[in-house]
Amino acid sequence: MANIGYATFLYYGTAGMAATTEITNVKSISIGGVSVGSVDTTVLQATNAAKTFLSGLIDGGEITFTIQFDGTQYATLYGFLRTTKSWQVTFPDTGAATFASDGFITNISVPTLQNEDEIVYDITVKLTGKPVWTA
Repeated sequence: MANIGYATFLYYGTAGMAATTEITNVKSISIGGVSVGSVDTTVLQATNAAKTFLSGLIDGGEITFTIQFDGTQYATLYGFLRTTKSWQVTFPDTGAATFASDGFITNISVPTLQNEDEIVYDITVKLTGKPVWTA
């Protein structure tokens, strides 16, 4: 069954624990994807002149989100710079699927101000460890 992004929630919390504090006024969330590195194990005498590999380490990727500006919330999130927190995205499906991981803010933009535009800002969180998907 198809879903839309409406009713998706984003939370943060103490690293290593459940993320339970909601980030309000979220406009969009992008989960960059989890990747696995590859380690070249090819030897000079490789059979069939073919490269061989081992799977490497998991890179949890990043979460980027855009938020409507609220001074108090911005100050709170800005205060998290260089601090690892837990982060969780709860999807709007009936099973309340979640994507969760610890991570730290690598970028928080300064809001752009224009006459007739909504004031928003972006945050990027680098995930650390293997993210957890629940369905």
